[in-house]
Amino acid sequence: MIQSYRFRYANEIAGGFVLLGLGLLIVGIYAAGHAQGWFDKNLVLKTKFDMDKGTYGLQEGAEVRILSTLAGRVGEIKPSDDGGIETTLILQGKFGKFVRGDSIAKVSKKFEVAGDAFVNITLGTSSQPILNDGDYIKCVQDVELIETAKRIIDDLRQAAVPMLDEVSGILSNVNSVTRQLERREGTAGRLIGDPEWARDVDGIVKDVRQTAAQLPLIALKIDGVVTNIQDLAKSLKDTAAGFPKVTEGAVGVVQDVRSVTGGLTGQVANIQAVLLQTESMFRETQVLVEGLQKNWLFGTGDKAADTTPLQLPLPAVGERRQP
Repeated sequence: MIQSYRFRYANEIAGGFVLLGLGLLIVGIYAAGHAQGWFDKNLVLKTKFDMDKGTYGLQEGAEVRILSTLAGRVGEIKPSDDGGIETTLILQGKFGKFVRGDSIAKVSKKFEVAGDAFVNITLGTSSQPILNDGDYIKCVQDVELIETAKRIIDDLRQAAVPMLDEVSGILSNVNSVTRQLERREGTAGRLIGDPEWARDVDGIVKDVRQTAAQLPLIALKIDGVVTNIQDLAKSLKDTAAGFPKVTEGAVGVVQDVRSVTGGLTGQVANIQAVLLQTESMFRETQVLVEGLQKNWLFGTGDKAADTTPLQLPLPAVGERRQP
């Protein structure tokens, strides 16, 4: 009785869990579909390709982008009634307001010149009407893609041609050197084919090794010369340090000479004054002698007139009188 009561509602409980799981599954599918736009109304646009250029590498299911944002996919690619090729562009309804009458669907590559092709729809002007479901949109190949590819090819050509020329020159030089080696021409060829040259090279190598062995002794001698130069520089520095004292002594001597010269100048001035006074005294004596000669006490007046008066020569100022 107890066991029958325990399993009485087992089926109902299991059925409830199953229904709950199914409900959660439906909710998850709805959320995923809503995120992917499965339940949104799509905008389907038609487009035709140029017969000469084909579909530009576009395949069914390729991405359709608006403003670099995934907005839809490429539908079935099939022949059209007029003998061409056409396809549909399936866009999410929320992007429909960006597609207008002058919008263009450009086919580009993901990596500029390589990769899968995709459609990039340009924005139309606000003055143009919005395209409706089933309208045609112009589809062209992205010209920038072609120009980019041409530019890359031109750059590669410009970089490759000089490189090939250099490689060709290098190969020519290598061939020339190889021919010289084969013919035993040139320095390298003679070194390889001429034993005498090989012996000379060995002697040169030995001389170089001997010179290298003497380098430490030369370095020691150079260190000694450098030490002597440093000592000489130190001596010159000490001598230069005594120059200020010598200069001070020379300045003192010059000052003493100047003071002595000043004293001599004063003495010379005093001597000149004495000479002037002596000259004046000689002149007065001469006048007195002339007066005495004219006096009657020393002779007659006529004889006094004929007699040459006594004149004492007076030395000039600064001139010495001869004895």
